[in-house]
Amino acid sequence: MITLYDYELSGNCYKLRLLMSMLGVEYKTLPIDFYPGREHKSEWFLKINPLGQLPVIDDDGMVLRDAQAILVYLASKYDPTGRWYPRENPHLL
Repeated sequence: MITLYDYELSGNCYKLRLLMSMLGVEYKTLPIDFYPGREHKSEWFLKINPLGQLPVIDDDGMVLRDAQAILVYLASKYDPTGRWYPRENPHLL
């Protein structure tokens, strides 16, 4: 199961939650106290993402950072129709 390191008010985290919901992907969220707690700059979180940025996902040991890279990964792995990331026809991108 995917773990999303999440901040509810982040637009980038929202994009991931939205796509996973649309694809029917099961995931759990791990809320990060971005503000005022600055948990994304904590020692434990910097081991996961040295840049101290959200979002991050952990898909059974595959850790990805950067919202756009995660969106491409999710669409490539979990969309059997190929509609969300049409690799066969680059003109659709």
